[in-house]
Amino acid sequence: MNSEMSKILPVICLAFCFVACMGIMPAEAKDTNNKVTFGKDEIPEFIEHVYRLHNTELQVREFYKDKAKLESIGRETLQSLKDKPVSEGHPAEQSFKAYKMRLLLLLGDKDRAEILARELVSTEAWVPESIMVLGDIGAIKKDLKMEFLADLLPLSHWRRFADRAKNRDAKALRRGSGLPIIPNNLFVSVKKPDIAKLWEDHGFFHKASLSYREAIYARYMIDSLNLSSAQLNKEGWLGVDVANLWLSAAECDWLASRHTEAFEALAKGMIFGNENHFAQGKEIAERFMKYMEGNKQVGEKSDLSEETVKKLVQQISLAYSGNMNAHPRALMLLDEYGEEFGEELSTLKRNIKEKWDSLVERYIWLHRVQEKQIYLYGHNVYPENKRFNVIIPHPLDKEVLDKIVKTLKHGE
Repeated sequence: MNSEMSKILPVICLAFCFVACMGIMPAEAKDTNNKVTFGKDEIPEFIEHVYRLHNTELQVREFYKDKAKLESIGRETLQSLKDKPVSEGHPAEQSFKAYKMRLLLLLGDKDRAEILARELVSTEAWVPESIMVLGDIGAIKKDLKMEFLADLLPLSHWRRFADRAKNRDAKALRRGSGLPIIPNNLFVSVKKPDIAKLWEDHGFFHKASLSYREAIYARYMIDSLNLSSAQLNKEGWLGVDVANLWLSAAECDWLASRHTEAFEALAKGMIFGNENHFAQGKEIAERFMKYMEGNKQVGEKSDLSEETVKKLVQQISLAYSGNMNAHPRALMLLDEYGEEFGEELSTLKRNIKEKWDSLVERYIWLHRVQEKQIYLYGHNVYPENKRFNVIIPHPLDKEVLDKIVKTLKHGE
């Protein structure tokens, strides 16, 4: 990195790397979780509001070396958001807050950014990004940030780092010893979009939307204000590289009656993507409106044959138990669809358990274990009878979100 870049980046760099309906859709849409109700007329407004933020982001990218210009862009946009705000409950409301937080960080106003980050987490919006902000501005301890992100994103490097922290008393026997990477987030980020597309093509839209998110959040997130922000960091959670995944997640969310999540994902793809991504996102938003206008029947498919479901689940479970090193997730999936496998289920599960057991044994063997404790996926897997009880929740699990909200509300 040249000296000019190293001087400018701290100004623009945000730890915050911003980084889908069963039944008939009425003219007013309501989430299955009752978070928000809105009418079809608000969708054009959503597009308009997000377009403002997209244009601002394009300017930030263009002038990222010009400190004075960046500060001017930040102040002007914050005033614009104040002059033309969005109403409470509007589908663009939380994304406005998130981008306002981004601008406040750009201007160095950490106190107001913290307030918005806590508000976003309390409403379960933009949670991983907001936790990153809270950790990187010192509003929460680094260990707590890592714990929150590890629990929220169990197939990310945050989970692996958190497990390593718990294994402090166990030292690797030798460097370069071939210690298994568990979870292997590189393969998660590469393979998960394919898994998401499989779920989507077969009509399992909720699972597809979660898989798209897991692919995004498995990417490395640079957690320092002194390093490049999303549009410069190729390993971030937002930006051009992953905008298409956010857009795919948004459409799947909508088709799974997750309208709040759909608009959040859509905003992330439209704001931080390029002009083509914005245009694609606009088309997706317009499809949402057509679903509502035409009372179109959408939702997850239920007419798949048992054999089709069986092949799909087996293919995905093999992916989990492959290079991702997420064998417990594979076992959970097989249990969920056990009826489709009949007598084959026990054989499939036994094979995966044997692979997992061998992987865990190798992991333990490569350590000097003093207290008979080795943690993987947050579970002590040293006892042989415990390693098959490991559970890998889906990303942004509701129980985990509730726990984080409660913890932040009552203090660290």
